[in-house]
Amino acid sequence: MVSRTIERPKSENCSTFEVMPWKYRLNSAQQFRSPVNYQPKPFGIAALLALILLLGLMQLSFPFSTALMIPTATSGSPSLFAEVSGQAEAITTDKDGNVYASLFLDRTIVKITPDGTVSEIATIAVPEPPLGFFAAILGLVVTDTGDILVGDTACQCIMKVTQDGEVSAYSSSGITLPNGLVLHDEFLYVTDTIPGAIFRIPDGGGEPELVTDHDLLTAHSEGAFGGANGLVFDQLGNLFVTNVGDDNIIKITMEDGVAINVEIFGEPGAFRGADGITIDDAGNLIIAENRVNTISALTPDGERIVIMTSLDSDGSTGLFEAPTDVAFHEMKIYVSNADFAGGVNSATEAPFTISLLEVNIPGSLLNKMDQLEGKFESVSILHSQWVNRPHIFMYEFSTPTGNIDYYRVQFLDGPGGSPNGSTFVSVLIK
Repeated sequence: MVSRTIERPKSENCSTFEVMPWKYRLNSAQQFRSPVNYQPKPFGIAALLALILLLGLMQLSFPFSTALMIPTATSGSPSLFAEVSGQAEAITTDKDGNVYASLFLDRTIVKITPDGTVSEIATIAVPEPPLGFFAAILGLVVTDTGDILVGDTACQCIMKVTQDGEVSAYSSSGITLPNGLVLHDEFLYVTDTIPGAIFRIPDGGGEPELVTDHDLLTAHSEGAFGGANGLVFDQLGNLFVTNVGDDNIIKITMEDGVAINVEIFGEPGAFRGADGITIDDAGNLIIAENRVNTISALTPDGERIVIMTSLDSDGSTGLFEAPTDVAFHEMKIYVSNADFAGGVNSATEAPFTISLLEVNIPGSLLNKMDQLEGKFESVSILHSQWVNRPHIFMYEFSTPTGNIDYYRVQFLDGPGGSPNGSTFVSVLIK
């Protein structure tokens, strides 16, 4: 979630974008519901239909190109964001840009502020007797209230850690190797890497419920440790899962928490050691390939793009060392380096690090924010949605009087800002 405070609009007519009233609230399921503080005018429906027709015609008229929406590194190599005391397996961020990492063998969770200051939040004790065949903590995620949920192989469950370091069980046992974690629609989704499955746990904790154990989530490659690993939802509610054993990205079409279709997305076997995964503002999947020290992107069209690769090193300058997870926040990709020996990475050795890769995504959300300067009192991202084309972003907009209005802002990208360019970005502003 990104937010920025800017001034009240001086005018609704700007040379760089067009603003139109949009007087309906959009809920999390992306369906329109009743107007808020608004009495529909007779021409409202006609205007809405005309707008939809206009958007459709514009999609047909513009020579779109997803190449403009692909993340590219702003420098020739990653930088060192922070040194930590142990091997960092998973990483995530909170809404304020703080970074959290699980030092998996130490069973310690650390917090890193945006300026790189590291502090320890908690070390999770090993239960007696441990249920798993090794005692490590893996994937983690931060809730809206600031609690940290983390997968624990020793209890085969999810643990909760508060910002004050208090540790408690969030779920019952039953997940053999709880690895990737993501929050979506009041559920916590968790990958179980060893059998190759996905579970979900209701908001507040409880019993894990099996979502799917489809065969594409298991590892078929000889000698592979496991299958389903990282996972992330896109803005349309599709679930993407890495299969670290088969080097695949799996797309799962979800409907009301049920997996209705499971398929390989992108080129089969193209992601060597596909581990952690996240998504950027343009709908690209960002993937950590642990065997080849690579961070790559998978576009909504299914094309694999290498963002950055590191040669073997000791990691002291921030070069990747068996990267196992990624987190995206405000044009920054944070990378946890588990520093496993194998593949390109030749040895496990200190220092243990978190890398930072700054990227640029032409035509994307944050590059558009500057165009809104001086036009609105306050704007924050409400929702981001990839709908083939255009790429739709939703912002929250508030007025001094508390009136609720919705606006659709249409950005037309092209040479010199002309409206006949290659990208059409539509932004809904409340």
